[in-house]
Amino acid sequence: MKKYSGILSILFLAFGVSTFYLAKYIQYFTDYMFQIMIVCYIVAWIFALISEKGVWKRVSLIGLVFITILYIGFFLVMSLLWNTP
Repeated sequence: MKKYSGILSILFLAFGVSTFYLAKYIQYFTDYMFQIMIVCYIVAWIFALISEKGVWKRVSLIGLVFITILYIGFFLVMSLLWNTP
């Protein structure tokens, strides 16, 4: 299981990110997009942390950190640029 945990982490990460695109076409993803993304993101972190050292662990952790920085950066930039309540 530890051998494939890095790959599973990347798959959950990809599914969580793909909900943005699926929300355009499927109403279910539009309604539950935030919950799906959070659950996939948490599961991806768990799989990334328990996977054995290797390329897949490194790729999944880099992807997770990159998405975290984008997410936090988005809200920081929006809080600075949002002019009207």
